[in-house]
Amino acid sequence: MARLLLLAAVASSHAKKHHKNNTELTIAFTSDLHGEIAPLKHASQIYASLPEPKLLVDSGDSYIGTGYFRRAGPAGMGRVMRALGYAVLGVGNHDLELASSFRNFSATARAPLVSTNLCGHYDAIKCSSIVEVGDLKIGFVGYCDTSALGPAEWRSSLPKTSCDQKMTDRVIEEAVKLKRSVHIVIALGHCGYDFDVEIAKSHVIDAVVGGHTHLVRHRSSFNDGPVVLQAGAAASHLGVLRLSLARRKGNVTVVSARSEMHALDAHKHKHEVIDGELSRHAPSVKPPWRSIKQGADALACRASECAMGNLVADAMARSAACHAQRRVPLIALIESGSVRGAVKVGKFGRDEATNILPWANRLEVVRFPSVNALEAFVAFGAQSLKTTGGGFLQGSNNVRIVLNDDRARVFVRHFDCAQTQTKGQTLTFDDTKVKSACPQRGFSRPTGPIDVVVTSWLAGGGDGFSLANASRLHPLQPEWLKDVDALRRHVASLPEDAVIRREGRITFGECAEPKAPEKRAPPLVAGFLGAFSMMASFVATYPLSTLQTRAMLGEPLGLSNGCSSLYRGVALAALAVYASGAVFWTAHEFLNHLSGENHTGGHARQGAKTFLLTFVAGALNVLATNPLWVAVTRLQGGLSALPSVSERKRRWCWPCAGILPNTVLVLFPTLRQTLYEGLLRGASASTLDASSGLVTVCAAFATLIAATATHPLQWYRSRLQAGHGTHSRNASVWDGLSIKLVHTVISNTLMYLSKEQLTQFVLRTFLA
Repeated sequence: MARLLLLAAVASSHAKKHHKNNTELTIAFTSDLHGEIAPLKHASQIYASLPEPKLLVDSGDSYIGTGYFRRAGPAGMGRVMRALGYAVLGVGNHDLELASSFRNFSATARAPLVSTNLCGHYDAIKCSSIVEVGDLKIGFVGYCDTSALGPAEWRSSLPKTSCDQKMTDRVIEEAVKLKRSVHIVIALGHCGYDFDVEIAKSHVIDAVVGGHTHLVRHRSSFNDGPVVLQAGAAASHLGVLRLSLARRKGNVTVVSARSEMHALDAHKHKHEVIDGELSRHAPSVKPPWRSIKQGADALACRASECAMGNLVADAMARSAACHAQRRVPLIALIESGSVRGAVKVGKFGRDEATNILPWANRLEVVRFPSVNALEAFVAFGAQSLKTTGGGFLQGSNNVRIVLNDDRARVFVRHFDCAQTQTKGQTLTFDDTKVKSACPQRGFSRPTGPIDVVVTSWLAGGGDGFSLANASRLHPLQPEWLKDVDALRRHVASLPEDAVIRREGRITFGECAEPKAPEKRAPPLVAGFLGAFSMMASFVATYPLSTLQTRAMLGEPLGLSNGCSSLYRGVALAALAVYASGAVFWTAHEFLNHLSGENHTGGHARQGAKTFLLTFVAGALNVLATNPLWVAVTRLQGGLSALPSVSERKRRWCWPCAGILPNTVLVLFPTLRQTLYEGLLRGASASTLDASSGLVTVCAAFATLIAATATHPLQWYRSRLQAGHGTHSRNASVWDGLSIKLVHTVISNTLMYLSKEQLTQFVLRTFLA
């Protein structure tokens, strides 16, 4: 009996000593919040119930993604994180969009920013950080991929660091140094789950809390190595890691680990700070796209990014579809996390879409060998959080995606099929309604390969899709790369009626090669170049102009008087031509700019636009320069520039002589310009890339037709401007036609040639 009591006492003493030398550390964590704060009210309650010692951390990408963040900014996120008691914050790729705010954000949150590969580039970011919890010292390192990210305006300033062996070595080196002064090392990763696993293999780091893939990754227990965890995105879950620590001879080791994932509810809990933030920064007007948040012909997405993503996807698909004649169906998919831009409450149309720029700034066409492979890929993308709108694939207008649990069905409309009745239809999350969501005549499940336009970031594995590594799904066959800057210009050139305001959707009619809108000179530059070209060509052909005027007035040609008589009034004529050209071309380019320089629509529509704009510009020119032309016409007819005193008394409105037929005569430059641009469009050329030969032919033909059609009006105008008593009454209306055609065709052809050449030179040399 005594022996049994002795054994019990020894066992009890050993148990007490063992318990004293073992500790449980609790680490709660979030990842990829993207400005979503409402569910953190629930997270705060869960964290408050956890036992001490404990820490709350985030693995990065707390910026960008919600209406709240667009209004409150980094300062708002900092206030929320301070209220919840975050101890350390990782850095994500989207946080770098507002890198200038890091110092104030960290100070407001009262938590350090940690990223081992970014600390040398930003003063506010630390390579590592140490947090003391009780008598434990916890060290944190971090890492973030920046190799292929960023809108064009700041991409060049980013430090280019890839998630590769070089980064692994750097993180491990920092962890080894940190290990000398701490008990536990935790990594806050933002390179994706696969890279987190590689980091954990070093066994220098005790646990990896990662992000970037927007997926939930955890196991209930870990007994075979360091822990690797991820907690989804948009505050869908709060992860909890419980580490059992053993103390031996001053060292602390992780004996075992358990993890939990708590799904967060944004509506059943209250938090004074978070509720105040949401109330203070609520939108003043209900966003017009709220009704399509859960489906605009594609998967659910975050807030207003749905409309933006669909809009950009449409333009992506259109650009690739018209690149070449295709027999393979082609659609476009874009991840909402790649759609960027400040969005104001109100309409969302063409202008708003031009501010959106997909990550990596490049597009790529990936061929899926079968619809099964594509549906597997789409279902994978749909696995991320549907409850908060976190599924982040949107499609172009020619694809319908139907979800049923973890399955996806893809229906495609060919670009060459007739437009179907799809307006107002949204995604149906029910297989029983496939027919209503996807009209039988317009959409079908493809039987062969499908080409999918994506951003290069998505094709290369961005946001966890891992297309480049998913060979089990399909072989990658990149076929076409194109700068998305040209795509943005193409979207900007679309006519206003190509935008459906309700969804921010672009619809397309006929298929035309998408290309950047023709670059045009600013109105004042165009006016100067046009005036100079007109003056030069007119002076070169001035003798023919004098002969033409005398013939129309019925006066002798006066060839016996010598060449000098043919240049009578040339100085005043040059001034009049220059003034006329400056007014006309400046007004023409200014009106073009106001109307929107787009090159879509049929030839008839473009021709009507050119006709109207040119006529208005010509009318303004007539009103401004008619007195000069009255003087020029009198000089060319052998008269004085100004009428006599008696004639001025009789015709007090002589500066306006011929203004009515002159205004009607605006039909000449109007017809000429309309025919000229129409001929260039018919030859699939623009004024910038047309050859000199093509310009010559188009200008000569357009001038010939316009001059013949308007000759009677010019004949009548010349007689009015010269005065009723100064010309032969027997002159025929067709007098001077032959001379006029020779003069006008030569003069206008020279004018167009010199103007186009000068414009090309100025644009490429000074305005590139």
